[in-house]
Amino acid sequence: MNILLLLSGAGASDQAFPLSAWLCAAGLSGPADALILGGDDTISLPESVNAAFRLPAPPLSRLADPGILCPAISQWISQRNYDLILLTAGTNHNILAASLAFLLQGCCLCDLVDLHASESGSLCAVRGVCSLEQNAQFSIDRFPAVLTLFPPAQIPAVPSRFQHPSPLPSLRLPEQEIHISAFHPAEHLSALAGADVVFLAGRGMGTQTAVDKLHRLAGRMGAQVGATRPVVFSGLAPLSSLVGISAATIAPRFCLVLGASGSAALLAGLTGSQTICAVNTDRGAPIFSQCDYALQADCNALLDALLTLTEQEDS
Repeated sequence: MNILLLLSGAGASDQAFPLSAWLCAAGLSGPADALILGGDDTISLPESVNAAFRLPAPPLSRLADPGILCPAISQWISQRNYDLILLTAGTNHNILAASLAFLLQGCCLCDLVDLHASESGSLCAVRGVCSLEQNAQFSIDRFPAVLTLFPPAQIPAVPSRFQHPSPLPSLRLPEQEIHISAFHPAEHLSALAGADVVFLAGRGMGTQTAVDKLHRLAGRMGAQVGATRPVVFSGLAPLSSLVGISAATIAPRFCLVLGASGSAALLAGLTGSQTICAVNTDRGAPIFSQCDYALQADCNALLDALLTLTEQEDS
């Protein structure tokens, strides 16, 4: 695999060594080349760098549009047939990476926290998803791949319960045109969107046991159960239960929101609700400014109390 480290400006040395360490940890064989954008100072590079080249250019931080560099860089790269182009993560580098991937007709992934070769020999990358509430693993099968990686010391923290990567489909660029001949809403979305009462599970519920209890309570009270993105993507609820602007938009007579902070995407999915009651331990949770009734309490303790009441009524 032909690998290129894309470095910029006076900080090229600080960028090269973390990227070289990533390659070693990923088990990728063969030396890498380095392309330095701009600057004329002498820099130190890892021993694993086979050859270093320099293109005259101002530092990315001084460019209003980093895309100005892309045609020259993409032409230079395409002449040398690199399979993998690596940059350190950062706003300017991420923009540059996406532009290069488009021009090179490859793929791009930004802000990676891990990179490794799988047992089958394919290249796997890990990055945070869902507002960094979960790490997801991507299989890269389109090249050249332009990737930006966080230096190990700068990797954003992910809550411990979301640290097991969930496999996602292989990353490919979309086709030039997508034709949709018909759209049929899934039954679960229609049922959830038309529900009179909805109990919504948020991240604060924390465990599968708590979500199962919520289903029991909903069954006793004739309610439908929805879930937020963190709950769905941590495997505690099926994708069919996802509520939000990109999934089911609900308009129940009553919505009980348990343990959800209230992201903008979630709140957009709740706008049609007549009455919203939110339960959260965080007094400053955004959901409290958008609900009709707010209860600062442990949602799991409330859930247990409600289950006890309904069981007493049955007996």
